[in-house]
Amino acid sequence: KIPTEQSIGTQRKDDRFFEPFEKVSWEFKNIYGVDGDNIDTATWEGKRLRGELLVLLKERAGLKYREIGEFNAFGDLSFTSLAGLYRRSKKTRGESE
Repeated sequence: KIPTEQSIGTQRKDDRFFEPFEKVSWEFKNIYGVDGDNIDTATWEGKRLRGELLVLLKERAGLKYREIGEFNAFGDLSFTSLAGLYRRSKKTRGESE
């Protein structure tokens, strides 16, 4: 399909159900006590928090992997590894709840 001028600026049709990024980021900071940009990914706890942030950004804010990859917490990961991290984090998150 060739993109048209109208389709270039369109979002997914369910984007209206997502919360603003700022709200999701603020809630993450209040729940975990750390800003998403200041996660220490050299520790196990930091890696777990990065996974939690990924799940929140994907599910609640509706961000795409390409957009999530631009954050500092995900800067050391390749774009293709975000999907695997998302699946593992979501599975771990589901087991702990």
